[in-house]
Amino acid sequence: VARKAGVDPAGLAATVAAHRLLFIAEKTSRTYSDDDDSVDDTEAAWKSAAAEVSLASGSSHGRACGDMEIGLALANKLPRIADLLLGGQISEYIARRIVHRTFNIVDPAVLATVEAHIAEAATTWGALSVKKLDDAIDVWVNRYDPAAVRQVRVRIRDRGVDILETKDGVTEVVARLTGADAALFWQRITAMAKGVCKDDPRTLDQRRADAHGDPRPERCDAEL
Repeated sequence: VARKAGVDPAGLAATVAAHRLLFIAEKTSRTYSDDDDSVDDTEAAWKSAAAEVSLASGSSHGRACGDMEIGLALANKLPRIADLLLGGQISEYIARRIVHRTFNIVDPAVLATVEAHIAEAATTWGALSVKKLDDAIDVWVNRYDPAAVRQVRVRIRDRGVDILETKDGVTEVVARLTGADAALFWQRITAMAKGVCKDDPRTLDQRRADAHGDPRPERCDAEL
């Protein structure tokens, strides 16, 4: 299929991603607020919003929560980065890394200053490796809020996998990965989940979970 003249596929994908994330942020804001009366109310509101986003997007609860965090950050804390993404000037991946690396900046004035510097340079970062991209962002975070950089680095050192308790035959597994590894992991298990026969009765999320063991169905009507 020939490309239309003047259409940049990467830029178009970025714009679509921006609209999706900002829509998720708006939807989340209708249900969730930090101003709820108690921690329990706040958590309940977040879970409710995540359930709605997960259902609407066909994604897992964890993916929905991640998109909500990114969308809210772009909408409420990083408007210049949101504008760059909307304009197709940076990729969704770069926007996500910026949100991640600036997440621990608490002071709104400091965050606005850091964002201004990052926004000026971000359009030139498309070819950077993950490490070089993070380093480029951290230059500005470290200049104005060194503690925020240290908190991210400590969090990265805490990566690992935990096996939690088993209930009703199902065991919860919690993995703490770097952002890049998490994205690659999600792509791999999604590809495995979609690789079974078309008549597999399991949901996509169930197949993703089963991909950690044997992704093949016990019974597939298409093969009977």
